[in-house]
Amino acid sequence: MEVLQPHSNLKQLIVWFYGGVRFASWFSSLINIVNLELLFCTRCQRLPPLDHLPSLKSLTMVGFDKLEYISENESSNSMSDEMMRISFFPSLETLSIFNCPVLKGWWRAHTHNNAASSSSTENLSLPSFPRLSTLEIINCPNLTSMPLYPNVERIELTRSSWKVVDSLFVRGASDITHDVGVDVSASSSSPHLSKLTHLTLNGIEDLASLPEEISNLTSLQHLQIIYCSNLASLPEGIRGLPCLNTLKIQRCPMLSERCKKETGEDWFKIAHIPHIDIN
Repeated sequence: MEVLQPHSNLKQLIVWFYGGVRFASWFSSLINIVNLELLFCTRCQRLPPLDHLPSLKSLTMVGFDKLEYISENESSNSMSDEMMRISFFPSLETLSIFNCPVLKGWWRAHTHNNAASSSSTENLSLPSFPRLSTLEIINCPNLTSMPLYPNVERIELTRSSWKVVDSLFVRGASDITHDVGVDVSASSSSPHLSKLTHLTLNGIEDLASLPEEISNLTSLQHLQIIYCSNLASLPEGIRGLPCLNTLKIQRCPMLSERCKKETGEDWFKIAHIPHIDIN
C-alpha cells in the first residue's frame, strides 16, 4: 500500500480487507477526499491522522478486530491544541463505526508532555465535530467515549454501550475527563444534542433507565427502542418533548408492559405522542 500514489484529486476511496497493521502514510495527504470507507481491516491496530482532512464528509469503519483507539494523539505533537480543535474533521457529516469489538475510545489516555511547560500533565481540550449530523455505532460493545458532537441530528446505537451517548447526554461534557484524560469544559457553547431529531437504541444491554434530562432533546421527533431488555420505564421528562411525534418500542418486555395503552403505569407519559407502536 505504501508504494501506491493516489491521484491528488481523489474524492472517494474504499479499502477492503487490508491485511496490514497500519495504513500508508499518504492517507494524511488526501486533501480532496470526500468519502472514505475502511472495511474489514482485521489486523489494523493504528489509523493514520484523518482529523485534518478538509473535504472529508463521510467516514465509515467496519470490522477492525484489533483497533483499540481511533487516534494516538499524534496530531497534538505537531500542532497546538487550539489548532487541533479548529481543524478537527471540519467537514465530516456522517460517521459510521461497525463491528469493532475492542474499540474503547477515540483517544488513548495519555500524559501531555510539553517541553516548554513546567507541568507534564496539562489537559488537551476535547475537540467537537463541527458539522457531524449522523452518527451510527453498531456492534462496538467496549466503546465508551467519543469527541463531542453538539450538532448531531441522528444517532443509531446498536449492540453497543449506552455510555458512549450517556457521557454527553446525562452527565454533561465536563465530566468525561475521566474517560479520555482531557478537559472538555470549554469545547462547545451550544447545548449537547439539542438538534437531535432521530434516536434509535437497539440491543443496549447496559441501558437500565433513560435520564430526567431527556427533556433537553427539544428537537427530538422520532424515538425507537428495540431489544433493550433491562429498560424498565420511561422518564417523566419525555412528556416535555415538544416535537416528539413517533415512539416505537419493540421487544422490550418490561417497558412494553408499562407502556400499555390506558393501563400501563407509563402510559400517561406518552399518551400525547401522535404515533405510538409497541410490540
